[in-house]
Amino acid sequence: MRYILLLVLFGVGNLYSQDTTSILGYYVDEFDGSKSLMSPKSIFFTDGGDLRDEAIILQPLVEENEKSGKLKLTTLILFVFDKEVRCLGKGDVLTIIFNEGGKIELTSWNEFNCDSPAKNYFNFSKNDLLELESKTIRGIRLTVKRKYNTITVLKNVTEENSLHFNNLSKEIDGVNNGELVIRVLEGETWDEN
Repeated sequence: MRYILLLVLFGVGNLYSQDTTSILGYYVDEFDGSKSLMSPKSIFFTDGGDLRDEAIILQPLVEENEKSGKLKLTTLILFVFDKEVRCLGKGDVLTIIFNEGGKIELTSWNEFNCDSPAKNYFNFSKNDLLELESKTIRGIRLTVKRKYNTITVLKNVTEENSLHFNNLSKEIDGVNNGELVIRVLEGETWDEN
């Protein structure tokens, strides 16, 4: 009888449990208890670079609607570590090509900056998001409008980088459909995620 009762309790417990996210997470501030939604970075090493100090880092920003709790990919922050590119600005173009064919071009909107590392912001259209969610990345190129420099990553695209937006999109859908709960990042910081 106890065996049956345990099976029933275990089954009811599993019915109400949900899986947690493996990519997205909340960082909880220990001082004020506020939480920030973190999304993963994807690092692309530049072709011809030394794989140590030349790279492009893509940081997708995922926003959570306060009322509905629904998540949405809104903005892409691009960080550049490159000896030739020290400054970025409005009008720079990020081109992403796909293994399945096609490409998207995103144009930055932020003002000129020489931060270290240099960074730029790009918004997505609905069509851009559909491409990113359904295809795998073959390569990326940043064209810096001010100097017409380009940084290309075509040879050094890992499988993880190629699937980056596919995996992120699946997790956002899982949270929005109630299949996943956003995990709390314990002992992790923005830079480690």
